[in-house]
Amino acid sequence: MLLLILGLGGCATWSPVERGDVVEEGTPRLFVVTEGTAMILAVERWSAGSVEGVVERSWSLPPGGAAVVTVASGEAPEEVAARLGWVANAPGARGHATVQDSEIVLERAYHPRTGLTVLAIGGSVLGAAALVLGGIFLVLLATGFGTTTEGRPLRVRGEAKLAPVTSSGEWSEPLDLEPDPAQARIWLERARKEHASIPAFAKLSLELVALGAPPELLARVHRAALQEIEHARMCFAVASAHAGESLGPGPLPAALETEPATFARVAMSSIVDGVIGEGAAGERASSAAHVEDHPEIARILDVIAADEAEHAALGWAIAKWCVARQAGAMTIAPPAGFRP
Repeated sequence: MLLLILGLGGCATWSPVERGDVVEEGTPRLFVVTEGTAMILAVERWSAGSVEGVVERSWSLPPGGAAVVTVASGEAPEEVAARLGWVANAPGARGHATVQDSEIVLERAYHPRTGLTVLAIGGSVLGAAALVLGGIFLVLLATGFGTTTEGRPLRVRGEAKLAPVTSSGEWSEPLDLEPDPAQARIWLERARKEHASIPAFAKLSLELVALGAPPELLARVHRAALQEIEHARMCFAVASAHAGESLGPGPLPAALETEPATFARVAMSSIVDGVIGEGAAGERASSAAHVEDHPEIARILDVIAADEAEHAALGWAIAKWCVARQAGAMTIAPPAGFRP
């Protein structure tokens, strides 16, 4: 079960990651939580799919411990560890670490600015059936939703679906890149997730039509789907160039599976997969673009970052519309500093 809480406003000492900003301020420090470990990481390098640096302090989490992680506004990592009873690792456990984005449950940057503090409790399968938006906290206790760091996933009863990989030149243009199997795997995974976002937005459009959404929202959803096609093509191009062969997506029959549309479920998915998921994807792409040496890859990451930020704003607009249509059943307040 995943319970997700967003604290609104306040002074956040450890804030959502704005990697481009913290790089400019000197050596950034991240508070990173994975399924079994939490650490303070002095960042040396960000790439498209990972972050690496020196571990300044770390803690071991009990089994399932990542499923109950919360971070209060302004709460330091040491305070989180003490409150949750994490075991501090010996100084000898420090050293160099590389953490894949797919392993991260929660990530915060040391940032002296005031802003939104996001409290995330991670997990892959959710239970319950309520959505409460409002006041000081936004609380999601959801059925069938997990978390993602790569934009809006295609979900079927809560499970994210991806197309298999096939040999195909239809989804990529030739790029002049050095063979790199590790980067090929990273970009191929990104490409599959960007590809899955195409039917995810198509399904969202149908759900919004079923609920009576206005044409402005529908137009934005269809524009997002077209942007995801371009994202997928660019990512498959990079993956293919690094792999030394033309790669593309295979059939994805899960795109035809549907679920009943409800205001609560659409609002919930728009916050979890839109505002948070696509917002995080945009931040990661923007940060990776800042440190990318290859101009074409940097351009691709910049395009993805700008579009995903737009999709996050769209998620908030959809959630607000759902709440307005369910007056009295749900309430909502925008996070401090959020600008749709």
